[in-house]
Amino acid sequence: MFRGFQEERVKGRIVIDNANCRGKLVIKGTGVLVSSVIADLALGLSKDCILSKYPEISPEDIHAILAFAGEINQLGTFPIGNL
Repeated sequence: MFRGFQEERVKGRIVIDNANCRGKLVIKGTGVLVSSVIADLALGLSKDCILSKYPEISPEDIHAILAFAGEINQLGTFPIGNL
């Protein structure tokens, strides 16, 4: 389960998009794949560069993605019911 503040960062920002993205995780209301932002971060792109690439997301969305990734790393899984 999420650790307090992390849940609030992620909840409501990361959703499963069955209609447009074949059930992949996206930033709510944007269609931006969580995996795309994680890949960009792994490539070393700065937050500012990512925000320019995806102007429909916010810095808080990037923080939510990082919290989500950290939670998966910590637990080895993620309770989908928390999204």
